[in-house]
Amino acid sequence: MVKKIIISMFSIFFLAQTISYAETIVLKSGKTVEGNLIEKTDKYIKIDFQGIPLTYFFDEVQSINGEIVSRNEVGAVTLADHIKDFDVTSQQAWENDLKKGFISEEAYNFAQKGLQYFKEKKYIEAAEVFEKFIKVYPRFMQGYLSLAVSYNFLGEHRKAIMAYEKGVRFLPEYAWFFYTSICGEYNYLGELDNSIKSCQKAVEFNPDNPLPYSILGATYYLKGDKEKAKSNHNVGLEKAKRINDQEAVKQIESALRKVSE
Repeated sequence: MVKKIIISMFSIFFLAQTISYAETIVLKSGKTVEGNLIEKTDKYIKIDFQGIPLTYFFDEVQSINGEIVSRNEVGAVTLADHIKDFDVTSQQAWENDLKKGFISEEAYNFAQKGLQYFKEKKYIEAAEVFEKFIKVYPRFMQGYLSLAVSYNFLGEHRKAIMAYEKGVRFLPEYAWFFYTSICGEYNYLGELDNSIKSCQKAVEFNPDNPLPYSILGATYYLKGDKEKAKSNHNVGLEKAKRINDQEAVKQIESALRKVSE
């Protein structure tokens, strides 16, 4: 079940980071700006304008690519569509842990409060619940993951990073996963060098898992280094085939095709 959640999460990074989208933004002031998309949340859009990251809050944006901006709609499309299955896979993971006796019924019921908020798209409330959860139950990976994804939906990527870093301290056996997730959050922020460092740490903890290599490939692609992007994707592909992870194989092959265009 953990594997399903990991694949669901990393669909975000493959969909949102291996491709650089051109955006045309018309501000309410009448000014038009064009650049490549770095990040889009329910509050703002960040683009790369000739190598300079620019952030525009939706309150000041008239349209994006000819479409009138609705602040709520933009958030729903850019985040919820890419992580739409997280609430399902997370629920299944919690239920599986309960059945196997990995968590108590008390802990399970505590987590359900946060998951219900998450399903209702009340991400602030969900984050508040999971912040409390990890203090009471610091040894459950799902708590840190649910907290971080709640912050991801809010566009609070630094808080998501902090959640994963707490996970590293309390659950070092999952350090490779947390560091790979941190890599993805830094990509959302456009901090590609920090992203690379985090993925390299993930590789140190788990050199046989394909995901850190693949996220490294996506990050190097964003930096414009196609050779390193191909190299890391190819390593990730080899690792995925070795463990017969067909879902990862499919995603990495798709990323490689994009890099080779």
